[in-house]
Amino acid sequence: MIKIKKHYWILLLISFLLVACSTNKMINKEELSTKVVENQSKVESYHALINLDTLVKESSSGDILQESQAFSDVTINEKTYDNFGKTQSDNGKTKFLQEYYSIGDEAYLKINDEPWVDASFQQVEYFHNDNSFYPNLVPIVEILSKMADLEETNKEYILKFSGESTDVYQSFETPYSLQFGNVDPKDIHQEITVVIDKENFFIQTIENTLSVKVSGNDLEIYIKHAYDNINNTDDFVIPQEVIDKVKE
Repeated sequence: MIKIKKHYWILLLISFLLVACSTNKMINKEELSTKVVENQSKVESYHALINLDTLVKESSSGDILQESQAFSDVTINEKTYDNFGKTQSDNGKTKFLQEYYSIGDEAYLKINDEPWVDASFQQVEYFHNDNSFYPNLVPIVEILSKMADLEETNKEYILKFSGESTDVYQSFETPYSLQFGNVDPKDIHQEITVVIDKENFFIQTIENTLSVKVSGNDLEIYIKHAYDNINNTDDFVIPQEVIDKVKE
């Protein structure tokens, strides 16, 4: 029987630990930002869920003065502009639901309980808005990399920021059409979490709660933008039943 000396096992264990540490070295924030920027061009299609909720409360009593929710469920191919899904909003008085398909040179639209209609002549105006396309969210990561905290799990990098920043606020303006009236962005408090996939450096989710006092009221806007099925979306096809209903 072959005997292996004890000190050999110790050296082997040390060697293993050194290799493990070197292969699992945590990336820094600047490197993470660079990787996200470099890989953004690889994102071609995806399914996205976007929530945008607004709440206005009286500061002294906490009474809710105004509340609204907006939601989008959309599948997009950014290279061809093919997209379909639904958007809905509710401000407590009016509810709005829009379902649509914009694929190739055809577009069909359904609003609330109205019948499906051919909207091909308004395709570019209605369905080719690229403000919330993936590349417009990458600057959020670039700016956060300079000031956010970085955490790590087995599968994700997580950027977290709590505070006020004009640069960070402005990075959210275009993708989400933020409106705070005459409020100075430097006075808006933000609580942000951005989750990035470790394997491909694609953004998975972005969450931001923005809050500020305005004329004795507390104004809060909550944003959540989540991606899945990146570059693995279903075929972009207009259902035949939708086309048939338009022809009826």
